[in-house]
Amino acid sequence: MKDQLGIHSPSTVFAGLGQNIIQGLVQGMQSMAGQPQAVLADMTGGMTGAVGNNTVSNATNNTTNHNWNVTIPTSGGSQPNDQMSSLFNTLTNVYAS
Repeated sequence: MKDQLGIHSPSTVFAGLGQNIIQGLVQGMQSMAGQPQAVLADMTGGMTGAVGNNTVSNATNNTTNHNWNVTIPTSGGSQPNDQMSSLFNTLTNVYAS
């Protein structure tokens, strides 16, 4: 049977399977790379939509602008992808509870 399939060593077959598994994993991760940013953009878009353009006018036409700074503590290291992953995990834990 092995000769008919061209299999000279079972380890060669499993090495090929391992390569395919890793290639599939890499492709899957690459296809999802933008998802954390998209989720965060959707979440923050709702937050900024709720407060409008942060401009308040009163009866005498004085205008006050407000700047909002939100700090979410994370431990993602110095790489942006690690920081996004940590932020995503933090937000997931906050909203899951």
